[in-house]
Amino acid sequence: MGLARDKADGIPSKATVAATRVAPRRVSLKERFARGTVEWSKDFERVMALPRRPRNDPEEWQVWADELEAAGSPLAAQVRGGVDGIVRELTQRLKKPRGTQTLREVQALLLWEAPLVGGVLGGCATGSGKTLVGMLMPQVMSNCSRAVLLLPPDLRPQFFADWESYGKHWQLPNLAGGKWFTPGLPVLHVVAYSELSHAKSSNLLEQINPDLVMGDEIDALRNDTARVRRFKRFFAEHPDTRFCGWSATLVSDSIENIWHLLGMALDVGSPVPLEHSEVLKWARAIDPSSREGYFMPGVLQQLCAAGESIRSGFQRRLVGTPGVICTEENALGIPLVFRERKVIAPKVIADHLKVLRRKSDDGGWKRPDGEELRTPVEVAACARQLAEGFYLFWRYPHGEPAKVIDLWFDRRQAWNRELRAVLQNPQVHMDSPRLCENAAERYYRGGCPGCSRGPRGEHEIDCREKATHPLWPSYTWAPWIEVENTVYHVTEAKWESDWLLEDAAAWAREAPGIIWVDHPEFGHRLAKMTGLIYYGAGKEAHQGMLNVDGAESIICSINSHKKGKNLQAFSRNLIVSFPASNDILEQAIGRSYRSGQSAAEVTVDYYLHTSELEGALDTAKSRARFVFETMGTAAKLVYGKFSEAA
Repeated sequence: MGLARDKADGIPSKATVAATRVAPRRVSLKERFARGTVEWSKDFERVMALPRRPRNDPEEWQVWADELEAAGSPLAAQVRGGVDGIVRELTQRLKKPRGTQTLREVQALLLWEAPLVGGVLGGCATGSGKTLVGMLMPQVMSNCSRAVLLLPPDLRPQFFADWESYGKHWQLPNLAGGKWFTPGLPVLHVVAYSELSHAKSSNLLEQINPDLVMGDEIDALRNDTARVRRFKRFFAEHPDTRFCGWSATLVSDSIENIWHLLGMALDVGSPVPLEHSEVLKWARAIDPSSREGYFMPGVLQQLCAAGESIRSGFQRRLVGTPGVICTEENALGIPLVFRERKVIAPKVIADHLKVLRRKSDDGGWKRPDGEELRTPVEVAACARQLAEGFYLFWRYPHGEPAKVIDLWFDRRQAWNRELRAVLQNPQVHMDSPRLCENAAERYYRGGCPGCSRGPRGEHEIDCREKATHPLWPSYTWAPWIEVENTVYHVTEAKWESDWLLEDAAAWAREAPGIIWVDHPEFGHRLAKMTGLIYYGAGKEAHQGMLNVDGAESIICSINSHKKGKNLQAFSRNLIVSFPASNDILEQAIGRSYRSGQSAAEVTVDYYLHTSELEGALDTAKSRARFVFETMGTAAKLVYGKFSEAA
């Protein structure tokens, strides 16, 4: 029925219209400024139809066991025993007759689900035993003859030490290059992530041709780098190769961090879209912030119960998907306490920061030596250096004229801009800066070893090197090479104040602890001042940290030693330069705040004396909250207690 009309002229009366008018819905600010809405797609329909793993509820596991038994599945007996039954069954199958160790719950679930769905992705807390999973996975994956384990290069010494230890308890595969070989067992190749970044290793995975690729600390495969591009290309060309990976920090600040990893591990079983364009829409609705603008959740509301947030609904879909294992335990049985250590920057530092922060048009963006900085990244880096009492600068010991230096900078920047543009759409043997440089040099200098051609000529038809020696007619390479060696510079540190060094030294004298530093200049100067050992980058430092006993404080590079070290001998930490990355803090604090820590509490002291450090703390907290809400994994900045400043 329509609106009632006035008999006289057929026009609805005002009273009738007023009675039937619907009050307009109030539009939220998010809706008003949203860039779009997540709409239905085939990818979304696929995700909604994926099965869900039973929660840790005995009744749900029994129902699942009944279904498997009715289908004649041999897994019914294992499922009927719940998670404990899976732990017992796999421990019995994989340990040696005299082995005394038992698999942990998360280890067993990773090893159990990977063969069922063809891959696995694990968000595993520090100290949860990921190393053993990488050793045993080739043993449980069907038809696996060659496996590759990727891990950070600094973890290799610890891995081989653990191999000897675990080998006493577990049936391990053959180790490539090892002393022993047992016929019938898979061969495990241990490869550092850095090897995938080398120009000479652009086809390393193709050479090994593995049936299974595993990644330990796979946050190394999140960003768009040469190694990640090669990794994606390998799986695109070898779709039958299975992938398993795990890390304590799967996600940093976006679901984009792991969408490609989920796709490689689970294929159509991935709980996120397989198309990148669709992933971007989901990310803009779920992530804490996006430079591309916010999207309304739209159909993602179907993942949620009534009144539930989008992140919570997405988390349940993600961690309930077979092949995605996330540890649910949060804090240990002891407190984790964060405390600001109060210091006041001296006037000389405060004055330099004022000039640095000022707009460039107002005479700002200048280092203390008067050098004008060119980008916001350079300004931010200088601010973090000044917060520690120094700044880095380039010194030109050969005394090149200013015009020569300016020309060198301009052509260098032009070359880097073109290089970045090419690497956004990488090609085989042109997926790293070095390989692009080689391709440009071949084009201009006729350097292909398979052709008897002149400079800039095309490859000969029968050239065998064409595939591995591409040609690139770069328009900036030649001008850059012309001036590349006209300027010589060295990086030096200019110290304006030792006040923060003195406070860190005082902290170290209070009791043994770990001083986490971002800049090696600060670490070396503090070591010279205190007599403590500074563990920076390099093999010698990594080997030395294996023997740390906790008798006195140590100084550690947070970038070099945030992973793979067991530093339970310490329960005190000092963060000199608070990172904006929750990942870095999560890993670094996990060296001491981990299973087996015997202290009554673990403390994390930190400095917060500049606005840049305050902003870093806020950003890290936001990212930690995002990780906790979307993954359900441990987030130390979420469950840790922030106490009064010390």
